[in-house]
Amino acid sequence: MFEKVLQIGIVCEDIMETAKRFNDDYGIGPWHFCKFDETTTSDLQVNGEDCPYKIIIGICTKMNVSFELIQPLDDKSIYYEFLQKHGEGIQHIACATTDGCDETVEKLENLGNKVVTQGHDETGRKFVYVDCLDTLGMTIEMYKPKSDARPKPFAFYPPRD
Repeated sequence: MFEKVLQIGIVCEDIMETAKRFNDDYGIGPWHFCKFDETTTSDLQVNGEDCPYKIIIGICTKMNVSFELIQPLDDKSIYYEFLQKHGEGIQHIACATTDGCDETVEKLENLGNKVVTQGHDETGRKFVYVDCLDTLGMTIEMYKPKSDARPKPFAFYPPRD
């Protein structure tokens, strides 16, 4: 079902301060930042209901894994809910699948797990988060790339010239 960890998703209150700490203190960087909102996403759902939300993400690839920082900008997302319940920390693990995104989601649902958020980013890439807390102790993200395109960053840390 799962063949590789692709990403570690970390929710934070202040994405720029967190990226600065990761980069400057621990050597995990550089970072680029993208906005996810109604202008850069489509078909956003939370717990099966249409629910556009706003977040900033920061991405850094280090040690063959992608680190994703997530700062909620409103109270509508699973990231905001996580931050309120647990504070800052690892919210999800993204995995590559042997069967493909849609097939793996169906298998996970058949095992009693629940899709908690999904949508498409500005490149058309589908992302799905499945709550596997009761069965695996974590939330799993899977995505279905439409292409190798990535969302356009609006900022970087360290800043670029």
